[in-house]
Amino acid sequence: MTTTKQLFPIFDQGVGYGLVIGLGGIFALLMTATSFALKRYFSEVQDSEMYLTAKRSIRTGLIASSVVSSWTLSATLLTSTTFGYLYGVSAAFWYGAGCSVPILTFAVLAIELKRKAPNAHTFLELVKHRYGASGHIVLAIYSLIYQIFIAVNLLVGGADLFNLVTGMHKVAVCFLFPIGVCIYTHFGGIKATFLTEWVHTVIIFVIMLTSMFVMYATSDAVGSPGRMWELLKAAADIRPVAGNEGGELLTMKSVEGGMIGLIFLGGGFSATVDSQLFQKAIAADPKSTVAGYLLGSLCWVGFPGQLIPIQ
Repeated sequence: MTTTKQLFPIFDQGVGYGLVIGLGGIFALLMTATSFALKRYFSEVQDSEMYLTAKRSIRTGLIASSVVSSWTLSATLLTSTTFGYLYGVSAAFWYGAGCSVPILTFAVLAIELKRKAPNAHTFLELVKHRYGASGHIVLAIYSLIYQIFIAVNLLVGGADLFNLVTGMHKVAVCFLFPIGVCIYTHFGGIKATFLTEWVHTVIIFVIMLTSMFVMYATSDAVGSPGRMWELLKAAADIRPVAGNEGGELLTMKSVEGGMIGLIFLGGGFSATVDSQLFQKAIAADPKSTVAGYLLGSLCWVGFPGQLIPIQ
């Protein structure tokens, strides 16, 4: 019998270091060069206003891609597929639906932020003005704790993946990953992060759509949606899912699937204390804010369901 140790790592450590350092360096150089080009040819002065708010000029497409990129964490790519594999399509659906509600909530919060404090530079600035220094400190602490957890989620999830596939040391991955991000953010400010997230989103969709077309159209293992349906029905006969109606993987009547939706619906609202997500709302053009968040939510919500057959 083939074991996990026999299958992995697929590549050697040099490939891992090349991807992390090489791609990180390419992103850093491209975004830094873009920032200098905008300064030279479009007279974008990188003052504090531009650095923090991008002059409140970010339009719908960049907002939507930022939402997709920000919400595509390690949990989106790894945890959702695990739940879908264990509990079927209902788990993937409720994972996506539960996590999309906070995105829609942010659309409302962004509107109120634009309406009541159109010239604010940070969300913490608004909180300090409304609730005083004590409220400012409390939210800053909550935001810091949340961002630490998200950073750990991203770094540890990515490090585990690179360690499994290439044998690269996890600590090295955790230290090398953020370097490129720090470089292009230093030179380009928040606009550079929007541009980078657009590139991230394009890459995500290219990989996702290519994998789906291969799986449903040309793969010898599946080859068609009908064949996938038959395979999932057969899998339920071999391994019935406890708590699902008839033990099926294709049913929406699933106790565990509903519980997953409730868990991520509640957990997702923790993002409302994240100051960097509000910073993106501040950078958005007022006319594009709602459309950007709604479009981003619609683009992201299908990810968990699409990942299951690829797995």
